[in-house]
Amino acid sequence: MQRFVETDRLITVDNLDSSAIKSFQYDKATEILTITFTSGGQYDYPNVPIDIIREWLEADSKGKFYNKEIRYVYAC
Repeated sequence: MQRFVETDRLITVDNLDSSAIKSFQYDKATEILTITFTSGGQYDYPNVPIDIIREWLEADSKGKFYNKEIRYVYAC
């Protein structure tokens, strides 16, 4: 089951409904998105607007959204 926690500074999602993505944390102040993959890899994506995070949370396929809107758009 997905676990979502939002504070003034951070959005954290664990157990993301994805076969490739385990969890992510988004820092609102720095706009850094940190993604942890089920393979164990962890990557930071800078300059990700909060609107992209909100859209990702609503997306039917988290993996497809990541590949189209994050992976190749924001350098890590």
